[in-house]
Amino acid sequence: MAQAAGSASRCACEIATVQLPVSFSWAPEVLRQSVRRYSPDVVLMLGEHASGGGIKLERIAVNLMDAIHPDCDGLLPDAEYIDMSLPAAYFSALPLKTIRDAVAAERIEVEISNSCGLYVCNRTYFEALQLCTEEYSGMKALFVHIPREGLSLNDCTKAVQTVLMFLNRYELK
Repeated sequence: MAQAAGSASRCACEIATVQLPVSFSWAPEVLRQSVRRYSPDVVLMLGEHASGGGIKLERIAVNLMDAIHPDCDGLLPDAEYIDMSLPAAYFSALPLKTIRDAVAAERIEVEISNSCGLYVCNRTYFEALQLCTEEYSGMKALFVHIPREGLSLNDCTKAVQTVLMFLNRYELK
């Protein structure tokens, strides 16, 4: 974990970064191990979306995996449940409209998305929200999709910094 420099324009929080594999099987396991290791208040996940547009703050993770391209292990799920014993979906408990407004105030295109897709991003988000619900009731999670095209690297970076600063100030309950 690294301590971020504290200033008005920076997040004064401890940040641990973990790169997850693009794997339906391994990404949730690496996430679970990381949560156990770091005991975070917030899990902020970043992924890439292929469509144009801006930043997408994901509201929902659904209990389904479906892919048109295999993951890095060659797995190609076809409308498979993650776990039939679990709910159909989990929702982020964070104030997404307030986060959206904070990013928009930086003049960065941003929206709240009601579909994280059905690929590894959704699978990982589902795992994080399940952990928030079942094992770590004080922890919050958010998945942010960054566009592959359409926004500059500077705007993408500023958007993530804005989300981090908001989460640092947000009183977790």
